[in-house]
Amino acid sequence: REITEGADLTVTNLDIVGIGGFDVENQGAGQGKGIFVDVFGAATPRTDTVKVLLRNVDVFDVAYHGVHISDCSGGDACGGGQSGDGDGSDASVHLTLKNVTVDRVGYGVFDADGVRVDERGKGDIVAKITRSKFLNVGADGVELDESGEGDVKVSMRNAVFNFNGGYCAPIDPNLPDPADPFCVEDDDGELVLDLDDGIDIDEGDGGSIWVNARNIALLENLDEGFDFDEAGDGDIELDLVRIRGDMNSDEAIKASEEDAGDIEADLRAIRVTDTQNNDGIELEETGEGDMFVDLRAVVATGSGDGSGVEIVQLGGGELEASVKGSVIAGNSKDNLKVESFDDDDGDVDGKGTLKVRGSKIE
Repeated sequence: REITEGADLTVTNLDIVGIGGFDVENQGAGQGKGIFVDVFGAATPRTDTVKVLLRNVDVFDVAYHGVHISDCSGGDACGGGQSGDGDGSDASVHLTLKNVTVDRVGYGVFDADGVRVDERGKGDIVAKITRSKFLNVGADGVELDESGEGDVKVSMRNAVFNFNGGYCAPIDPNLPDPADPFCVEDDDGELVLDLDDGIDIDEGDGGSIWVNARNIALLENLDEGFDFDEAGDGDIELDLVRIRGDMNSDEAIKASEEDAGDIEADLRAIRVTDTQNNDGIELEETGEGDMFVDLRAVVATGSGDGSGVEIVQLGGGELEASVKGSVIAGNSKDNLKVESFDDDDGDVDGKGTLKVRGSKIE
């Protein structure tokens, strides 16, 4: 269903079911979406807040995005939030999902998400997610992309992001003529697959990312579980409680800030185990911003090719980290890795403070 003219939308008690059967070898002609709200295409541009509420809604088996809200002139070619591609209106987007299930969508075309919001211009993205599940999505379970002046503000309660990001997984990146060439990318001379996350948030300008999450499952996603990236002068502020992240291919929780903004992360009652190819938790500041990290009752074990927890500050900002009542053990590389540098190449040692109390780090 397509909603034009930037209209507000409320949907309750509805099942949307596509024909299904899609995969990278059987792509979906027409690339159908479950719900599409076109904000930028309105004849009279919105300057206030576009409100979308989905309550007791299920979306299954559609080829493209399960739910797509677009305030971007580029349409489906808008790209990620950090790229800054496309123009947008001055409107903000407020998305509320209550008891929503998105399952088996996004296998008919590359980079098709369970729920996607593209926001450009001055507006914010505000998302509230409760009692909802995002399962078996070809790309990200949820992707929120903001590249203008606005912020991304997310509140999550009792949500599940499991088994996402596998559209490209059947492809061998080293064989010629892959079924979908977009799936293969060059990573410093190595051909790798472009897999995706449980939830991906990108902010590409002066705005910030705020995430408040309680009781979240992040299981067996083909890339990260939580993937938060801020590329402008804005901050990343995380308040995460009772998060379980098991057997994700890359980090269960990753936050990266690239410029002058800060990272403030308060993580409590977190359990990340058996990350396959990277760190269990990675918090990284590569610009001049500061880092303030508080870990309490965190379990990070069994990372197959990385550290349990990695906290890295590049660029000379202040670093303060505290670990209390936690178990960070049995990881293939460092269990707890905390580094501070005065340059973004990691050649000049910086200064910081690490406090560990009542924890097992071994």
